[in-house]
Amino acid sequence: MALGKPAWTAARNRVQNLLSADEPALRDDAALRSKVLLPMSSAAMHLPVEIGDYTDFYASREHATNVGIMFRGKENALMPNWSVGSDSVTPVRLPQNSSGDGVSAFSGRAGAQNF
Repeated sequence: MALGKPAWTAARNRVQNLLSADEPALRDDAALRSKVLLPMSSAAMHLPVEIGDYTDFYASREHATNVGIMFRGKENALMPNWSVGSDSVTPVRLPQNSSGDGVSAFSGRAGAQNF
């Protein structure tokens, strides 16, 4: 993954090419096929990487509005606290200055966070 998108694209393209019906490298070489391909019944499936958690932020006001329209309709598309993000498992310190109504502020620990 550290090599970046160009390396992953090149690797994916090469594998697709090798497995295509028009490519003779594997198609016409039974000995090579037996070395590099396994029957599905003997293959163990693994995740290529383990993702620790998931973080999501709206990319822009327009993005937040479009998502809001899908969930709440055009009239309530953009919530007052629209510039929000979510994180699946990371412990979070709750804010000290948010009332939760998107308008007023107060000094003190918030009782809950909307994730």
